[in-house]
Amino acid sequence: MCEYLLQIKNITDIILVNLLQEYAPVVAVTVGNFKTPPVNEIEAQFLSYESCTN
Repeated sequence: MCEYLLQIKNITDIILVNLLQEYAPVVAVTVGNFKTPPVNEIEAQFLSYESCTN
């Protein structure tokens, strides 16, 4: 299980590093958290951010 979670964290890190600059505010909030939020919360933040910018 630990190995699986490490793989998920690595994939998430790669995604966050390679996002377009326009998503920098969302990345900053996500990375700045002491406790990493669940993937569904991160997805909700991105969707909310996109709806505000469109």
